[in-house]
Amino acid sequence: MRYEKALEILKYLKDRENLKIYDSHVHPFDVIGVVRPEINNKDNNFGLKSSLIDKLKFNKTANILMRSASIVAPKFIENSVKEIYQKCSPGTLLNEMDHSCIDISTLVPVCPWVTIDEIYKYYRDEKRFIYLGSIDIQAIDINEIEPEIERQITLFNIKGLKLHPNLQGFYPQPSYNNEIIERKVKKIYDVVSNKKLYILFHAGYTNLFSKNKSYRRKDYALLKNFINNKGQSEIFKNYNFPSVLAHLGNYAKIFKDRKIIKLIMRKYSNIMFDTSGTDAATLRWFLENFGSKRLIFGSDAYYHSMKSASGLCLECITRTVSKEKIEESISNIFCRNFELLLHNYK
Repeated sequence: MRYEKALEILKYLKDRENLKIYDSHVHPFDVIGVVRPEINNKDNNFGLKSSLIDKLKFNKTANILMRSASIVAPKFIENSVKEIYQKCSPGTLLNEMDHSCIDISTLVPVCPWVTIDEIYKYYRDEKRFIYLGSIDIQAIDINEIEPEIERQITLFNIKGLKLHPNLQGFYPQPSYNNEIIERKVKKIYDVVSNKKLYILFHAGYTNLFSKNKSYRRKDYALLKNFINNKGQSEIFKNYNFPSVLAHLGNYAKIFKDRKIIKLIMRKYSNIMFDTSGTDAATLRWFLENFGSKRLIFGSDAYYHSMKSASGLCLECITRTVSKEKIEESISNIFCRNFELLLHNYK
């Protein structure tokens, strides 16, 4: 069964069960810091094309190419990011959503490079978009954390926060950081718990072609920094907010941390993973071993085509040997799991 057939099933489920199809992870602006978060282009006909990485389906070769290019050709990557984001507009995203059968996208900032204020200025459509907030962990005073999160809730109705340990310069486990950052991270986690939000964490590697800030590091967000090899985790044990680990926990990783995924799935029930930037082999392995009830669809940045991302996910679902029916897996990953994240934890 190929993508076209799986897409037919998704459309059928939308009509029969009135499902809303969600993309849980969209960056409408460049979060690396190459392009300023503003819209200068009004051409809604600009279409996003599948990149070489999309076509390689994020396999080992794709990850080797990405890592090599970030080292030997950083300017080429920077120019590619500029070319895409300088041409994109809200109309671009809405067209991409329509072509991919996506009803609602979750728009994701990463402070300080992109704030929720800047996203909302250009992408204001409560029927088609859900918003996450973000906190500049390095710059913010600890006493301003709670008021800032409250402000983002009041003004933008954020459902959670996006944190990117590699870009924002911190370990997700509070005690791994210096004392100042540790206190800030704990404060963020306390407020998120009290406000009944969720956190979308970048999880995995980051190919840092642009250094931008001295505190950036490529590996703060590796899964081993969320949970140790004995299954112990300050975050997952001490805080009750639900977490989503993006990229199935292994973004740009050549060798995948499947053992740690198994530990997380066995010990902690309030953790989900998203599918963005995930290779077909890892996605199928997850579905075969754990089913679809802890997985949500995400496409990530504009340099990854939404249609290619949904196509890869649908193709993996149809090719996975599982006790679940294909219809159940599609419903869970593209709709029901994300709605549980938004509503059932409240």
